Amino acid sequence: MKLVGEELQQVEVPALNALNARLRDDFMEDCLGGISRWNREIADHGIKFEITLPHVAFNRAIGEFGDLNVSAEGMVLPQSEWEGRRDEWLPTSDDRAFIEEVMEPHYQTPGEFAPWIAPPTRGIDQMPADYEYVRIP
Repeated sequence: MKLVGEELQQVEVPALNALNARLRDDFMEDCLGGISRWNREIADHGIKFEITLPHVAFNRAIGEFGDLNVSAEGMVLPQSEWEGRRDEWLPTSDDRAFIEEVMEPHYQTPGEFAPWIAPPTRGIDQMPADYEYVRIP
């Protein structure tokens, strides 16, 4: 897709670009499956909220949408409006600082988990949660 005037139009692209687009579409379809499951869980708890997947052109820096400013809903925006609204859609520097503060690595002892991760009820392939999957000499 390429912006021609005021419209997105389909254009021929090299095979590698087409392959990347297909992989991206498959990834987004997989994400939609997970989002649908979470939305059912949210609704089952009586919460009036729905998770949505942003438009495929949202926040792209390279590729076919790289030169466009597209909202999460898929609207092509002028640069000034994009800059004015980006904090509505993307993490701010304060958000990043908070995440970095919370997400301290924790890998000293097998079976222990960082405080920001809920421990699993069981490990991979029914192994105990403290199973040593990787042995580092």
